[in-house]
Amino acid sequence: MNLTQVAPYDTRGEPAVHIYLEFVGPNPKNASGKSDKFWEVAAFKNERGSYDVVVRYGKYGKQGRVVVDHDWSVSGAVSTAKSKAQKKRDKGYTREIDAITRLGNLVREKMAS
Repeated sequence: MNLTQVAPYDTRGEPAVHIYLEFVGPNPKNASGKSDKFWEVAAFKNERGSYDVVVRYGKYGKQGRVVVDHDWSVSGAVSTAKSKAQKKRDKGYTREIDAITRLGNLVREKMAS
C-alpha cells in the first residue's frame, strides 16, 4: 500500500463505501475548550482497477485535508474504511448533524455566553 496526502482528491464514480461523521462538543485539548470537526472515509475504484481509501478531515465549514491509501481490494478497502470509522465513533464522533440541529446548538451557545 502506498500512502499519499493530497487535496482535493478527484473522486470519480460511486464509492464502494462512504461514511461521514462529526464531532461537536467539549475538547479540553484545544484553546477554546470545544471542537466542531468532521471526518469522512470513502473507497473509490482507481484507474488500475484496485481501490483507494480516501480519508478527509478537518474543521467544520472548511475543505479539510485529504489522505489517500492506495491499492486495496474492494473487500479490503470496505473493511478498512469501516474499521477506521469505528475508531472515530469510539472517540465520540457521531453521524452527520443536520443543519437545524447545528443552528439550534449555535443559538443556544450564543445565548449562554
